[in-house]
Amino acid sequence: MKTVFLMISLLITLTLTGCYDSSIKDETSLRQPITNEVEAAQALSLLNSMNINLIGAGVTDSLNTQKSSSVNTQDAVTYPISYSTHRDCNISGTADTNGEQTSQTTYHAQNIFDQCVHYTGIQVDGRNTVDAVLEGDRLSASLTENEIEITLGSTTMGIYAPIDFYSDKAFTVVEIVLTGDAYLSNDTDSMKMSLNDFNITMNTQSSTLSLNGEVTFYLCDSQLFQVTTLTPLQSAANGLFTAGKLDINGVIFEFLSDNTVIVTLADGTQYTLSSNTTIGDITCSTEGVSN
Repeated sequence: MKTVFLMISLLITLTLTGCYDSSIKDETSLRQPITNEVEAAQALSLLNSMNINLIGAGVTDSLNTQKSSSVNTQDAVTYPISYSTHRDCNISGTADTNGEQTSQTTYHAQNIFDQCVHYTGIQVDGRNTVDAVLEGDRLSASLTENEIEITLGSTTMGIYAPIDFYSDKAFTVVEIVLTGDAYLSNDTDSMKMSLNDFNITMNTQSSTLSLNGEVTFYLCDSQLFQVTTLTPLQSAANGLFTAGKLDINGVIFEFLSDNTVIVTLADGTQYTLSSNTTIGDITCSTEGVSN
């Protein structure tokens, strides 16, 4: 499973401005209009801030724990079978699992992660509950009661949204679906995201990634984006997308191999942005943009 998520190179490290207002209500907003270069740059920076690889790392750790905890079913057994494991993570930290295998192909368990580092630079802490079933070649898992914090450098993502996971047994095509809240923070600032049926699909054979669904960012104001993949994304070793097209609220973002993004507005107007545009480059005003 490690290779499934390592092919998602690191996106841009998040640098947040201090304009998050914790008094903003969690209410559905209209889709954020993208009508000029500044608004396009802010949409791109918010997409970059999602750190998709961090979500993948949390899901991977949860399912890796179950894989190592599976009960040997070669001999005749009577279900359910309770199990409890304490193990070291690949690099540092620990993971504890308590649960039961309810049949040869289903299980229910709780995970606790303590400074668990499976992949260099990505630390997982917290707890969740996993229910999973393997039907033929189809693996389905639900991660609920999530209280997971995933840290990359000075950036932490808190995942509280329930996660549905689907894959074939060979992990050739992997889907992660989120509906609920997540938080991004660094040493001084924080930002909330609300996801609605947000689907992350990875193909490990073609090393491509697709994003589809709705995400609302609470940065100075609530901003709702509908994301649709037109052409699957590809990323380079430096983490920047080098190919692929996204439709974000009716505006086309085309990622190129020279680390630029061609943005085409609904009226045909085009802008060229740097693909590493970050939130730190954008203020809540509509004056100026840095690439």
